[in-house]
Amino acid sequence: MDDLKYVTLPPKLLDRYLLKRGDVLFNRTNSQEHVGKVGVYRSDAPAVFASYLIRLHPDVEQIDNYYLGQVLSAYPAQCRIKRYATPGVQQVNINAKNLGKALIPIPTGAAGLEEQHQIAALLEQADERVRCYGPVLKSLEQLKKSLMHDLLTGAVRVSDCDLTLSP
Repeated sequence: MDDLKYVTLPPKLLDRYLLKRGDVLFNRTNSQEHVGKVGVYRSDAPAVFASYLIRLHPDVEQIDNYYLGQVLSAYPAQCRIKRYATPGVQQVNINAKNLGKALIPIPTGAAGLEEQHQIAALLEQADERVRCYGPVLKSLEQLKKSLMHDLLTGAVRVSDCDLTLSP
């Protein structure tokens, strides 16, 4: 967070670009790999979004913002969305009109909204576990690489290792 850029915007632009908690942000211009990435703004801190993003304001009485973020990030939706990507110079673009053409599954009605909340909550919990275990996984991968190097070069003998990993 030390490398954040700060800007001062006139009130007219600030009203247009100021983010609110729960805003869904869609990366409309980037490489083929990164175009279409989606995130949900989860802070109350004042921030604005860049021109290469599309901000989505779903009707919260019909669509849970966090559900929308999750479903747009899912592989099937990403495949549908990327069909509408148009090539540019070293980047691809997906405009708001084409984004609207991508059909995504949304449970509807009062029961549907509750189902969206439940799905979003479960997926948010899974994301949190991924965030928690990510550093542990990276450490284990590094340990494995080091062990492979040491064992395969003969620097360490198998009989010298006292390593027990439990599932």
